[in-house]
Amino acid sequence: MSNCATITGTMFTDIHNGNVSYGFRISDDYGTAFGYTPEDSVRKDMQLLEQVLLFMDDSVIAGIIDCVIEDEFGMTINGNFYEYAEIKDVIDAAMA
Repeated sequence: MSNCATITGTMFTDIHNGNVSYGFRISDDYGTAFGYTPEDSVRKDMQLLEQVLLFMDDSVIAGIIDCVIEDEFGMTINGNFYEYAEIKDVIDAAMA
């Protein structure tokens, strides 16, 4: 069973007026979701993870994060792979 969770900081550009906003895409083998975050968090992996965890009311995001927690999977954030032990404290703090 493969289920690679990935978070990527993203820049969204409005094609009509050129306005730029920042956010993330999160995906695994079963779903994809996105959300908006402050610009300064999209380039810092652990800050981006913290921002994603604010969106746990989204069922797709919650499902991906719940799978990471239950199976103690690592995840890729902005192209960098983190073992579960490296992200556990961030997740635990957000879930408290």
